[in-house]
Amino acid sequence: MAKLTKMQQKRIFYALCNLERARAYLFNPRLAIAKRDSMATTALHYARADGQCLYEVERAYGSDLTGLDNGIAELKLLLTNQGGHRDRSHVQRMDEPRDLARQSMGQP
Repeated sequence: MAKLTKMQQKRIFYALCNLERARAYLFNPRLAIAKRDSMATTALHYARADGQCLYEVERAYGSDLTGLDNGIAELKLLLTNQGGHRDRSHVQRMDEPRDLARQSMGQP
């Protein structure tokens, strides 16, 4: 792969920061993410006055939100392989296991 310019590295770093900020917001345990449907598919649902049902979506697995972590990891790897940003404190080692379910519930 060709070496990225400093401007390209900087733009990727800022995109990574925005993705990590979005992930922190979406995985905040105080935030509920729900899917709207015409009928309940689980026993844990909220029925609205207009007949629509809302049910919570699992963030750590089983939804398209799992792609967010994959994208963040790919950008971190790209920056690490390119020499990346001078401050590498934001780069997590790719071989560290992460328990996303525990993180999404606010546990260490």
